[in-house]
Amino acid sequence: MRLLVTLSVAVLLLTASPLCAQHLGARLQWQPEISDTDARLQQPVTIEILGRAALPALKLLSEATGVALTVAPENLDTVGERKLTLISKGLTLKAIMVQLPEALQECHWDIDASGEEPVYSLHRNGNVGATVERQKAERRAEYMAEYHTERRAARRSRLEATRQALRMSPSELARLEEADPLLARAVQEPTARAIMEAFLNLPDEHMDQFEETGRLEFRHEDAPAQIRSLVRLSFEQGRQLLTWVESWPAEEERPPGFEERDWRAYIEEVELKLARSPDARIAVSDEGVEQVGIMLLHEESWGGIVIPPRYAWWEPSGAPPAFYGRFLLTQTGADWASALDILEKSRLEFEALIDARERDHNQCIAPSDPRLHCTISVPGEWVPLTALGFQQAVAEQTRMSVLADSFTDEVVVHAAEVRDAVPLWRLLCRASKRGVEWDLAGDCLVFHHRYWYRRAYEPVPAGRPWRNRIRATSQQAREQKANAP
Repeated sequence: MRLLVTLSVAVLLLTASPLCAQHLGARLQWQPEISDTDARLQQPVTIEILGRAALPALKLLSEATGVALTVAPENLDTVGERKLTLISKGLTLKAIMVQLPEALQECHWDIDASGEEPVYSLHRNGNVGATVERQKAERRAEYMAEYHTERRAARRSRLEATRQALRMSPSELARLEEADPLLARAVQEPTARAIMEAFLNLPDEHMDQFEETGRLEFRHEDAPAQIRSLVRLSFEQGRQLLTWVESWPAEEERPPGFEERDWRAYIEEVELKLARSPDARIAVSDEGVEQVGIMLLHEESWGGIVIPPRYAWWEPSGAPPAFYGRFLLTQTGADWASALDILEKSRLEFEALIDARERDHNQCIAPSDPRLHCTISVPGEWVPLTALGFQQAVAEQTRMSVLADSFTDEVVVHAAEVRDAVPLWRLLCRASKRGVEWDLAGDCLVFHHRYWYRRAYEPVPAGRPWRNRIRATSQQAREQKANAP
C-alpha cells in the first residue's frame, strides 16, 4: 500500500509567485503558516457534509462557521463541481482548510483581505494539466516497471523449467506431471518436444532478447533456421490437432465456433502467404499468456504453442489452438475422462493462485499509530459499502474526522469484510487496493482517489443508481428471508 505523504505547509507554498499573476482582484495565495491573524480559523467545527459538490459544501461550512468560504468565480465549472465529504468531529476550521486541497488534489486557497473580514476562495492550480499528465505518466511507468519485472522473472523460470524437463527421465517426468501436467506431456509428445527443442536452440542473442522482452519477431524470409523449423512443426501440429478435433466424442459438445471456417484450407492459405510474401512476418511471444505459455504467431493470425503454460486448463483464444490442452493430454495416453479431470484440477489450482494473489495485495505492514488499530464493523446484512458508507462507518466508530474527494458510487469494501470487528488499518489496505489512497493528518483521515485526474471534471451525478441497486438488493434479500419456510 502506498501511503500519502502528510501535507506540509511547503506544498501550499509551491508555485506561489506564478499563480499570483493569475488571481483576480486583490486575491493572494493563502499561506496558513503566516495567516494566523484571523482568529476565527481556530474554532472547532462539528459538521457532516456528505458527497456535496465543492460550491454548496463550502456554503454549508461557511454558514456553520461565519467565515466567508467559496470557490473562485473563474473555477465554478471545475473546482466547483468537485465532490467532497467532510465529517468533522471537532477539527479546527484551519485544519480543514489545510487538508482540503490534499483531498481534492487540484487547488489551493486564495485570500482576499481587502474587506473588513477576509474571504477565502478555492482556486484551481495553474498547472493542473501538466500535473495530470505527469501523474498519468508516473503511474503508467510504475505499473509497467512492476509488470515487466514480474513477467521477466516468470518467463525465465518457465524457460529453465522447460530445459530441465527435456533432460528428465521417465520417472522424473511422472513426478513432474503431478505439478505441471502440460509440460510433462509436451516433453513426451514428439512434435511438441521438437518445437521446444528448436526454440531453445536459438542463438544466445535471440534467447537473451526473448528473456528480456518476451517477444521475437522476424521476416519469415530472414528468420533463423530454428524459427523456420518452428513454423513447419507448428503447421504439422495444427493438422494433427484438426484430425483430433474431428474425432471429438459424440456425447461431448463440439468445440464452439469450430465449424465456422475450413481450418485445413486456412492453414494452407497461411503457409502459402509465408512462402510467397517477402515481408510476411512471424513472432514468438508470451504477451498476455498467463504463467508464460509461449506462442508462435504467423502474421498475428495463426498461433501454435511453443512452450505450454503452467496451468493445463489455460487455453489461448481462437481455434484450433484453443483445444491444445485436451489435445496434448489425449495424444500422450490420457483417456477423455482423465484429461478432463486433469484440466479441472489445474483450473482449481489456478483459481487458488489468483485468490492468494488477492490476499497478498490486501496485506500491508501494521502501522505503529494506535488510532489505526481500533476495530470497526458493519452489523446486519451483506451490502457493498461505497466510499461514502465506508467513510461514515470510520467516522462514527472511531470518532475521528474524515475528509475526502468523494466518488461515492464506487465500492470500497464489502460488508462481509467488516461484519466482524476488523482493525481499521486492514480496511484501509483494502480500500487502497481499490484505488482509495489515504493519510492520517492529526485526528483526520484524508482520502482521495488514486486516479482522481481521470474523473476530475465529470459532472455531479443527478442520482445514485448504485445506491438504489443496493437498496433494491437489500429489500429483495429481506423479502426472501421473510418468505423462507
